[in-house]
Amino acid sequence: MGIAISIVLIVGFTFSVGENYLYKTNAEAFLRDAHLYLEKYSFTSQKATGLYNDLQQQRKIHSYTVELELLSQWDGSPPCKDCTEVSRIDGSPIYESEQYYTSVMTIPGSVEHLVFSKDKNYFAYTTPWFQTTSVLFLLSLVCGIIPIFIFAIYLPTRQLQHQSQEFLATQTLFGDGNFSKRADSDVPNPVGSVAKNFNRMADEIESRLVQSQVFAQAIPHEVRTPLSRIQLVSDLIRMKNPSIDPKLLDDIDMYIEDINTLTEDIIKLSRLTSKESSFYEARKTELELVSFVGTRLNALPHGIIAVECDFVDEAAIICDHTMARLVVDNLIKNALKYAHSRVLVSIQKQGCEIRMSVEDDGPGIPSERRDEIFVPFSRLDKSRTSQTGGFGLGLAITDAAAKRSGWHIEVGESRYSGAQFTFLIPCRNERSDVPQVLVTTGC
Repeated sequence: MGIAISIVLIVGFTFSVGENYLYKTNAEAFLRDAHLYLEKYSFTSQKATGLYNDLQQQRKIHSYTVELELLSQWDGSPPCKDCTEVSRIDGSPIYESEQYYTSVMTIPGSVEHLVFSKDKNYFAYTTPWFQTTSVLFLLSLVCGIIPIFIFAIYLPTRQLQHQSQEFLATQTLFGDGNFSKRADSDVPNPVGSVAKNFNRMADEIESRLVQSQVFAQAIPHEVRTPLSRIQLVSDLIRMKNPSIDPKLLDDIDMYIEDINTLTEDIIKLSRLTSKESSFYEARKTELELVSFVGTRLNALPHGIIAVECDFVDEAAIICDHTMARLVVDNLIKNALKYAHSRVLVSIQKQGCEIRMSVEDDGPGIPSERRDEIFVPFSRLDKSRTSQTGGFGLGLAITDAAAKRSGWHIEVGESRYSGAQFTFLIPCRNERSDVPQVLVTTGC
């Protein structure tokens, strides 16, 4: 678009300059004709017949495209009522009216002045338009400028645009998780230098990501072996020394279970956030969300927390069931963990989307820290010994699974002054007139 606008501007500028040049050329040609008639008038002054005698007798002569007139006195004003001065060349004024160009010249050796007028449309009916000097000049000018513009400006600009688009495509693929993608650095500058810098940055990022993924997956595996041995020793002590306080052994088992849970969550999060991992490759099929959420609620222990459900009759979606389970389970577990006495799970339809939210009446989440809760190992209370427990990986896993499914989770304040987690899911179809039903406790 920019190149097309540039071409139009250049052509317009060329026509403007060419028009001014042609106007000056026509004005000079007009004055030459005027001086020729003045010379002819002076030359025939000594003859019995000719232009001189005709003008002296008639004072005004009109011949085809030329009009001549003698003025006895001229005060410098326009010689005709409807004409205005448009130019002055070598002291000779040129006037323009609707039909004529006019000039006034002093007759040598006389007080009279010769008024020379010529029809403006003279060339229109003497020469075809495509053979006129002005048209031929402008066409030659345009035909000469456009090739120069194409070779000097358009082709390099087009090449730079193509290289930039390829670089942006590579950058987009890298940002989407294809960390092995590299830009073509064998192109002219400035794109070449930018591509080289990008490739160096990409190499460093890929190296660090590989190291972090290896670390995140290797450490949990290495930890499991000593944990298994500790568990075995604890069981042997429990069997061979029944006199030892069972509570101490139970605490050891609980700590082992916590570390096992932590290692499993680390591996799970590592695989979810690695876009090159095929372990959680999405296999999207149809899922009836209402019955699925009801089943998950029944499978999770509620304790003393009352759980309410506000569901539509049906809500069919297309998703990966593993991703859906990770999102739903972790959000419900998080609500049950922090709620004082009440949790509300709702599924509603909004146009062609399904809106699911989980609310609790717990302490809530300050608005300035709502982005922080999705960071791995983030805990708002900064305590590993609080009553809520956990390691701060649940919501990080939830966010990673939601992103794998193309869902976006929003955090807000619930109607009970606690936390509210909401995400939108595209419907299987756009039918939104399904009646809603409120189910209380027991789902």
